[in-house]
Amino acid sequence: MKKVLSLTAITFALVAFMLTSCKKYPENDGMAFSSAKSRLCRTWNVDKVIENGIEYDAATAGMANQSIAYNRDGTFTASEGGISFNGTWEFGSKKETLVITITFFGMSASESIEILKLTKEELWAKITDGADTEEVHYVAS
Repeated sequence: MKKVLSLTAITFALVAFMLTSCKKYPENDGMAFSSAKSRLCRTWNVDKVIENGIEYDAATAGMANQSIAYNRDGTFTASEGGISFNGTWEFGSKKETLVITITFFGMSASESIEILKLTKEELWAKITDGADTEEVHYVAS
């Protein structure tokens, strides 16, 4: 009986350790039970922006009317103040980055975005361009 209790205690300890240590995104609070794709595929609105360490709310950053909708088929639609554009998205290596591609006038442009946090309610994305960084915090609408 003592062996069974010890084995049960060890099993619970291992499960608890796995649940607290298995984080894909650095800012997530814990392990998610839904796929990254199901958490991403929804419409997101800008909440705040952090540029080179300085935090701005969406209105101050000029992004109050900006939203982006990721679709399950790998497409997205972004809009800002009545102007919208479409593109494609895919997860990068280990689903830690998001690669978006926009095509206009026959030319394509791609950008890789680091995912810092991805839950059903929040998406934190970071873009690094040389010494400059921009972190955008989105909330689900």
